[in-house]
Amino acid sequence: MQSIKRRSFLKAALAASATGVAPFNILAAGPSPSSKLNVVGVGIGRQGSGDLRALGGHNIIGIADPDEAWSGRYYPSTDVKRWRDYRKMFDDIGKDIDAVLTATPDHARFAVCMFFIKRGKHVYAEKPLCHTVNEARILYQESQQHKVVNQMGNQGHSAESTAQIRDCIKAGSIGKVTEVIGYSRKNYGTLVQPVQGSVIPKTLDWNLWLNRAEEIPFSTSYMNREWIRYSHFSGLIGDMATHILDPANYSLELGAPISVEAEVLEKHRRFPGSLPIAGVITWEFAARGDQPPVTMKYYLGPEIPYPRPKRYEEGRSAPYMNSGSVMVG
Repeated sequence: MQSIKRRSFLKAALAASATGVAPFNILAAGPSPSSKLNVVGVGIGRQGSGDLRALGGHNIIGIADPDEAWSGRYYPSTDVKRWRDYRKMFDDIGKDIDAVLTATPDHARFAVCMFFIKRGKHVYAEKPLCHTVNEARILYQESQQHKVVNQMGNQGHSAESTAQIRDCIKAGSIGKVTEVIGYSRKNYGTLVQPVQGSVIPKTLDWNLWLNRAEEIPFSTSYMNREWIRYSHFSGLIGDMATHILDPANYSLELGAPISVEAEVLEKHRRFPGSLPIAGVITWEFAARGDQPPVTMKYYLGPEIPYPRPKRYEEGRSAPYMNSGSVMVG
């Protein structure tokens, strides 16, 4: 395999040909629901390894991860064949693959999904699925064209409690909701510059790890999931907010906001490319049918005080210590 040319990687992924690969559509034809699928994992560490184990009832036939030490730490099984490059894995066993599970760092996920969708493979991807709304639209269009399923993972959305919340809201149990307040004490930022002059470990292919991201020097500061602190690879909303704010979004069917505002204190962003340690994001949503406009606020970081809802009973504590959300009717 030739090395990835980063500036053309996305273009190549979008234009990739699926010639010679028959689309496999589990929804229309093929194996019965009780049969096993041949699944491969791309980006295996922490969440990815847990997801693969959850699919243990199926056949795990391959793993691709540019960081052999990381994937070996979290998915040490020696029974599954491994590759660094998912494209090489497809070259070798593509005809045997039914579905793909990917939990790469955020910056690579869209490209991985597109690669396999273009080749007629179902894809389950961890959140956040994409960096932009347009990327999500493109994936949807391609999955429709190639008749495959592209599903984003969100454990909270699959929980019984989320369905119960939606039922309560739809039944009008607290009246018409006008305000949503979410918060997370998690710190995504850093005040420390990336370590310079780091030596790339032999177990890591840095070029493959970068995927479609702009080329930057390797730093140990990006490893062990610390990439989540840098805008080069990640963002603030795609991690915990997709859990915390999902019940409100799902229950209220908010759709697209009419405005978004982010407030960040300058002291919480020390150098270009670092994500802020704390901030407040506000979304305004228009009225929907007989439902009124909604203001949604997300208080993020250890230094932002979480405002006590005005209608909380005296002595009542917040729902959770570190994260949670409230809908006000």
